[in-house]
Amino acid sequence: MNLDPKSTTVSVDRFTDGTYGVGIHYGHDISIGLDTFAAATYTKAVHKVAALAEYAAAVIDQFTTLGIPDGNALPTVGELMDADWDGIAAYVGLKVVPLVAASDRTPQVRFDVNHRPFTQVTAADARDHAAAVHRAAATARLDERYYKFLRGPLNLPDDKARGLIGELADHRIDGGDRVIRAARDAKATLASGGVLTEIAAEQDAQHKKFGEQNHPDLDPHDFPSVARNEYAFRADRWKQINTRRAKDGCEVKNRDPEVASCTAWDGILLEEVYEALAEKDPEAQRAELVQVAAVAATWVEAIDRRSGAGNGGDRG
Repeated sequence: MNLDPKSTTVSVDRFTDGTYGVGIHYGHDISIGLDTFAAATYTKAVHKVAALAEYAAAVIDQFTTLGIPDGNALPTVGELMDADWDGIAAYVGLKVVPLVAASDRTPQVRFDVNHRPFTQVTAADARDHAAAVHRAAATARLDERYYKFLRGPLNLPDDKARGLIGELADHRIDGGDRVIRAARDAKATLASGGVLTEIAAEQDAQHKKFGEQNHPDLDPHDFPSVARNEYAFRADRWKQINTRRAKDGCEVKNRDPEVASCTAWDGILLEEVYEALAEKDPEAQRAELVQVAAVAATWVEAIDRRSGAGNGGDRG
């Protein structure tokens, strides 16, 4: 995601010590590298400052309705925010500062690099930037673990292992993976008021019925390692099934040439579900669950296309 479309990018980088982390490139000559811990600190600071800016904008709007002039409103907001109104350190030499635009009173976030203002964006764009950093951090952790596996158990040369990691990066960017395509399709559906709108309504209904739900990830009666091993086995099994189904020599197509594909939604979804259940790292599990949601949403869209329906039917 570009914080400033002309200059700033977020990427997963391999550092000189061989570890993977997040690279944030502010233009051609200013870059920082964050390990996963530093990335978490960075995203927390950006999200907090965006929230401060939004809160300040709302307070100023209220002051306006009360007839309080802007000259008095801003100092009052500064007192409410205390020291945070001067900005929060997100990294060495980098500070994020909450602002309210004088022209239209929109919440803004300013990024100061080496004690100098670098760029200023809306609070919404700042949140998107923080989300991109968070995603990159989760990916970097997975890349590093995969690299160690390639170098260790598989005993691949360093250049080969790095090349395979690079291919994964290209795979993610190009959107060749079915899950990435599913996520993209699901996001597009939201703009047209499709299945994601229905999902949001269902979430709201569940919240009204059950309240806020905070359950354990696994049954407390089970041993987590045993349960995850079972789920990992099932994930691998469905991956094998999906691979076999995708081959041109699928036995069903051999019997019936009119069958377009042996790939089916049950296998796609179950592979992702079991991968999510097998994952013990919270960030990685979260990413897997997002993939599950994306596949499920795209399956609903496929059902709608098949039946010619624009929305789902009655739900129990």
